Amino acid sequence: MAAEPTRINFFRHGESISNAGAATSDPASIPLTDCGRNQAEQIAQSYEARPTLIVVSSYQRTWQTAAPVIARFPEVPVEEWPVQEFTYLEPSRCMGTTGAERRAWVEHYWKSCSAEYCDGPGAESFMDLLRRVKETRSRLEGLPPAARSPSSPMASSCKLSGYWVYFPALTDAAMKDRFQVLDQERPIANGARIEGIIQHGRLCLL
Repeated sequence: MAAEPTRINFFRHGESISNAGAATSDPASIPLTDCGRNQAEQIAQSYEARPTLIVVSSYQRTWQTAAPVIARFPEVPVEEWPVQEFTYLEPSRCMGTTGAERRAWVEHYWKSCSAEYCDGPGAESFMDLLRRVKETRSRLEGLPPAARSPSSPMASSCKLSGYWVYFPALTDAAMKDRFQVLDQERPIANGARIEGIIQHGRLCLL
């Protein structure tokens, strides 16, 4: 008999103070707003079955988003994976700035910089991101059979799911030229869920 598919639930973190337009200092320590915390509670209540694994990044907003899920299912193991958002601007020069104040730098990066360009310490190149996403996908597809139950989805508070939505193959470096436009046209809302399955060793989005 064919193995039952593993259900995967990807969640973007709840609204952060950066999403709300406030100035921030460090990408990793940006907290949720009250709205974001409410979104996190809604994520936890959306589960109809107990997950078998909860995955978060090292970023504070993902831990805060996952906290209600962890509290609801305290017996479920929690793992920290490198599934944090893409930081392509050097964090030190962005300290104390808002998204609006960084807009010119953002536009310059997406329009003028190569996929191999790194803005400075603490930043990633686009190719670094692709390598990280590929590694995460391989890690998901290599989950042991114990985690593979259609009634036991995985919770993952991360935005990396969006890259699978737009570029499921993740092999073409030219995708950088298209990514910002697609990200603006099809944004993933804070607290949004994207469902997927792993069947026959391959991750597919539903």
